[in-house]
Amino acid sequence: MASNRVIVYGGRGALGSKCVQYFKSKGWWIVNIDMAANEEANENVIVKLSETFSEQAGQVTTDVAQLLGEHKVDAILCVAGGWAGGNSSSKDLYKNADLMWKQSVWTSTISSHIAALHLKAGGLLTLAGAKAALSGTGGMVGYGMAKAAVHQLCRSLAAKNSGMPSGAAAVAILPARNRGSVKTVLQLVHRGEPASFRKPDAAAYLWRRNPGCSRTVGDGVELRRRGEERRGEERRGEERRGEERRGEERRGEEDMGQESWRFRGSDEEGRRVEK
Repeated sequence: MASNRVIVYGGRGALGSKCVQYFKSKGWWIVNIDMAANEEANENVIVKLSETFSEQAGQVTTDVAQLLGEHKVDAILCVAGGWAGGNSSSKDLYKNADLMWKQSVWTSTISSHIAALHLKAGGLLTLAGAKAALSGTGGMVGYGMAKAAVHQLCRSLAAKNSGMPSGAAAVAILPARNRGSVKTVLQLVHRGEPASFRKPDAAAYLWRRNPGCSRTVGDGVELRRRGEERRGEERRGEERRGEERRGEERRGEEDMGQESWRFRGSDEEGRRVEK
């Protein structure tokens, strides 16, 4: 087994397949958890269709434990999910809300428990949220509820006594749209060394790449920013620095003017003495 190990929950989907391809190119040992196998992964845990959450969660947890044994993993990426619309009057409201809950909340909860059991100290767990769920989602009620629950789960994992391994980080990625999500996940997790995502600048890098997302880190601090707030702070800082610079220039000009008058006064006094 390679020294660097990652679990990708949803590794057969569009986003998950890209994650598997990336880590394979870097020589990582990869476990795919999905309803279908990904041939590029080293190992696959096939999720069986279940009517109850406890049944599915128990099956996946048991299979992962048997596969890993005493080994720990560096990162767990939960990129499973989907989308279904519908407002409160939709005839498909119940069906779509149930589907969204299964695809997002079930998978995120299972990933969190697997992280508590098999993630290395200082490791990384990523969950897939959605920026849209930071506010009302009238036209996609089930989707918004499910993603909001994922956000809450991530905050709970960052709180004290959450059961997460020492120094581990839980990060919820909240893309405004799916495009760019792959790059954000991969750049956060792998930046040269397995330990790089534990450095303080890793989360800051996530903000620079996707200022509209939310992050929650394992030290118990939950931070949420928006790109507009960040740009507003930068703008105010530039204005403040500009005012300070203009003030210094004005004071410098005034000082030079006073020196000039002193020199003129000295010359006139000198001419009077000579006469």
